Amino acid sequence: MLTAERTKLAPLPLNALRLAVTFAIAVSSLKLVETPIRKRGLPFGRAWIVVPSVTAALVLALVVSTRARPVQASPIARGTTKILVVGDSVAMALGERMRFVQSGTDADVVVRGVGDCSLLEGVVDAVSLNNTAHAGGNCAAKWATDAEEIAPKASLVVLGGGFFAKAKIDGRLLRACDARWREAFAVELEQKLGALRSRGAPVVVALAPYPVGRWEQANPRELVTCFNELVTQVASSLDGVTVLDLQHELCPGGACAVESAGAPIRPDGVHFDGQGAEAIARWTLREMLATTERPTKPTVPSPG
Repeated sequence: MLTAERTKLAPLPLNALRLAVTFAIAVSSLKLVETPIRKRGLPFGRAWIVVPSVTAALVLALVVSTRARPVQASPIARGTTKILVVGDSVAMALGERMRFVQSGTDADVVVRGVGDCSLLEGVVDAVSLNNTAHAGGNCAAKWATDAEEIAPKASLVVLGGGFFAKAKIDGRLLRACDARWREAFAVELEQKLGALRSRGAPVVVALAPYPVGRWEQANPRELVTCFNELVTQVASSLDGVTVLDLQHELCPGGACAVESAGAPIRPDGVHFDGQGAEAIARWTLREMLATTERPTKPTVPSPG
């Protein structure tokens, strides 16, 4: 009865209304039932039967009138243009936001990101943020098979945390600006993008935006710049692979937007989530749909 979907009220006003109804029932019970009985007794029946019965009825009425009823979520509208989103946990987060805002478009976003992964896992001795192997393994392990299964019109690769990963090479712990790290990452990225592209659909690789908040000091912007330069270099060497400048869209001139529509865009400083991420998700979705409309060269499927 007094539910959010019926009253169209926000949580605070709705709770206030429920309290007012509870108070009104209590006052009515006092004036119409309890006080007359105390003064004049029951005009009918026995008190030990009637009073508990009336009390139970009032409690039942209160529960029924104020209980929250489950709301069946509306299914997300799905179009006919499949967009595959792969990559790391940032891909998972942005992909889910894109899927959330796809209503009203012809898109059907399929998210196949992997949490706690790295393109270097299994290639070199990669080290995650907690100084252990990445629990999610290699981010690109299933890119080609995912593309074969989904048959998307375009694929979006998001490695928003790719610059986080460290790699132990020749006994040294290296990061995204070190030559040997870049060499190993470039080889793996080129192979995996090529395999993904060989399924026929255009591939778009997002440039990572600068992290904000607590991550900003732990990961100097220089690492992000080095990583994005490497991604751009590899993408430009492959036919049918382009870059999406998510970095510029979110951080024009180097100053990153932190809020949208009054809500944080990346609540934890890295991952897109909530209402604040809807605008950037819509922009990304528009860019991906535009990609599907551009002519691309046919490719010859490879066994990889």
